[in-house]
Amino acid sequence: MAGRPTHNKRYILNSIFMAISVIVMCYMIVLSQTTNHKLLKSIYIFVAVFLLVFLLYIAYSIAYRMIFVDSFTLGKNATWVMTKCHPLAAKKKLGAYTSLFTNIKEFKYFNQRFGTSVADRILQLYSKQISLFVKQAKGFCGRLGGDNFFIVIPNEQFEFVIQYLKNTPIEITVDEQLYKLRIKARAGIYRFNADTDFKNLIFYSNIAFGYAKENFLDFVEFEPSMLTEYVREKKFVADIQRALKEDEYIPYYQPKVNVKTNTISGAEALVRWRRKGELIPPTEFIHALEKAGVIDEIDFRVFEKVCSDIRKWIDSGIEPVRISTNFSKLNLKNPDFIHRIIEIKDKYNIDGKYLEVELTESAGVTNFDVIQQFAQEIKAAGMSVAIDDFGTGYSSLSMLQTVLADVVKMDKSFLDNCFQDDGDGKQFIVDVITIVRHQNSEVLFEGVETLEQLEFLREYDCDTIQGFYFDEPLPHDVFQKRLLNPKY
Repeated sequence: MAGRPTHNKRYILNSIFMAISVIVMCYMIVLSQTTNHKLLKSIYIFVAVFLLVFLLYIAYSIAYRMIFVDSFTLGKNATWVMTKCHPLAAKKKLGAYTSLFTNIKEFKYFNQRFGTSVADRILQLYSKQISLFVKQAKGFCGRLGGDNFFIVIPNEQFEFVIQYLKNTPIEITVDEQLYKLRIKARAGIYRFNADTDFKNLIFYSNIAFGYAKENFLDFVEFEPSMLTEYVREKKFVADIQRALKEDEYIPYYQPKVNVKTNTISGAEALVRWRRKGELIPPTEFIHALEKAGVIDEIDFRVFEKVCSDIRKWIDSGIEPVRISTNFSKLNLKNPDFIHRIIEIKDKYNIDGKYLEVELTESAGVTNFDVIQQFAQEIKAAGMSVAIDDFGTGYSSLSMLQTVLADVVKMDKSFLDNCFQDDGDGKQFIVDVITIVRHQNSEVLFEGVETLEQLEFLREYDCDTIQGFYFDEPLPHDVFQKRLLNPKY
């Protein structure tokens, strides 16, 4: 983690000087009151006043450093930048400036390559260097924390500073070896206007920075639509506890169809939010809840509803099919993840053959040992494991080999690309089906929408399909009717 606090010798020395000064000043005051010698009294009073002024100066210096100086890099902080901008805002001169919320791209690389102590030195050098550069450009730079910085620069210096941030040279000696590094930054940009609200100096550039990071971009300028989306996401996050309490998150079931028999063989439970009577699709809220780190409770709520529905179908004499439930990658960090799944399964006394847990291949999880252990425990509990969105991540084959899933779900993009190219695209799908079946896994294709796609997959021995050709995601009652009439 970048930017661990360090002890500042100046604070220690200042504290010592203040303590000594207070003792001496008090002693001078006492002496001035006890002596009758006018000259000595004057000297004692002069020394006491001098020490009082010295104490006030030291106190001001400490307060200034606490408020405006970053204790780790010893450069200025964002509060200092805001203080510099305040008179510009008061005089309606902010329109001549642009703000940047910036950080170092892939700073963790330096931690991994050199270790944390050297990475900290790199951050300190970087802070000093860009602060000096921005100062020469007649701007202001302050550290926000970690490897994040807030910069305000005159518009005429904008391109000049941006080019420097794209490729900042840093030299550092490690174990007597000189390294010449090139540090690249990512930034959110907000161009002020004369009426810019002073309170929003950092806010808008921070929103643009979040957009840049989320979309793997380097430099992004703020647009009003980003604020609209930001506010919408925050409303979703703020509403989550009420929605959970009022049971607004519900599963819709999209059937999975056996290619050979045209019979429903399973289904995927897809979350929907019935928010105050309005049905909100997952594309509008899932990402917001994932970013806020609160999606796990939604996942478990949907899983519990699935188990409850299966229990009711069994009790009423309706034979269920295997239902798969998606869990966010964030759940893998929870040591109680597997235990909660089994606990809910046992609560409703569900046979594991009716349950399947989907792990998203594109989730970016590279710790395959964790995924493998999770899959083994799921299988030990009698449930199935599916790899979702196979083919969308860089680690597809590694995950396929490691997890040994019961089902591999091929992403919709396979079919979309395949039918744009009648040659190599179709052959590639055939090859992938062969590889997956070699792993003794069931092959499922998502996004099947046409008869041509269905016949192609049937010809090349695909097991199961899922898509609008047969059914869209169905609410509980409609899906129940499909269970009673499983043949398409």
